[in-house]
This record gives sequence, C-alpha cells and structure tokens, in this order.
Amino acid sequence: AAVSGTFTQQTRRVVLRLQPPKSIKVKKDLPGRGTPARQQHEDLSDGESSRSSASGGPPVLASARHPLETNKHARKVSALSLVSTWNVKVRKPTCCGYHACVGDAMATFTELRNYKCEKMRDLVGSHDWQCPGCGIIPQDHDEEDNLCDNCLSRQDAKANPSASAR
Repeated sequence: AAVSGTFTQQTRRVVLRLQPPKSIKVKKDLPGRGTPARQQHEDLSDGESSRSSASGGPPVLASARHPLETNKHARKVSALSLVSTWNVKVRKPTCCGYHACVGDAMATFTELRNYKCEKMRDLVGSHDWQCPGCGIIPQDHDEEDNLCDNCLSRQDAKANPSASAR
C-alpha cells in the first residue's frame, strides 16, 4: 500500500492516506478525484476507537492483566517513538524519511499480523506496570519515581491496580 500524509503543527494533527495495493480491486464507479473513501482515509485525531472484537461481540482488551485501554494519543506517541528509531531506504515515490519509516512500519506490522496467535499471545501486556493516566504498558519502568515516559504524568503505584500483580 502507498502511504502519504500530512502533519499540521498548529493543530498537532496527523493525517495518513492509504492507497490500497494493486492486488485489491477497487470499484470502477468511484470518482477519480476528491476525498478518498473512508476506508482509505484515516484521521489520526485523538478520538477513541470503538472497534468490536472479531467475533462481533463487544470489544475486549488485549491484556487481561491490565484494566485500561491505552488511549489513542498514547498509541500515536509510542508509534512515533518507534519509527523515530528506524533508518530505512527512501524509495520513490515516497516524499521523505518520515513517510518511508511509516510505510516500512506498516509493512512490518502486516508481517507481524500473520504470526500465529499461540506463539505471540503472551507478548501482549507482559510487563508489570501500566500507567493509569494514558494506559501505556512500558517495557521498563522506574518504580522509584513512577513517572510515565509516554505522558510524563507521575502516578502513585498504589493507585495502579496492575502494580499489585508484581
């Protein structure tokens, strides 16, 4: 899939546009110009997701050990932090290194999606602490200062239900 996007500093808003791979058939009766169809245009604003589980029932959290859903802003910050550590080739028609990294991240996540559940299930939420402010589950957490590296809020370990699992 081709990726393009914009970042507006004033509104701190990122918009990614996804062009489906050539192997996906797109209806011919769609207009060739204008705003892409909703499935091709993803607004990454701070609105929360309300996706249902694959079984069609109400959504469930990936980690039963941790009570909070990681909020959308925290997921974006975490993803941008990950992408900022990569150095990848910028291939045409990609406009810049940032979008090349995001495109490679999307390709990597597509590969990861194909891994067998049985082998990867324990990876999700396997760390002890979860930030009560943003819901992130960090790999490394300094118990002395209880400062969340993602949202920079200081949280009391007593107020964190998942901290008692240690």
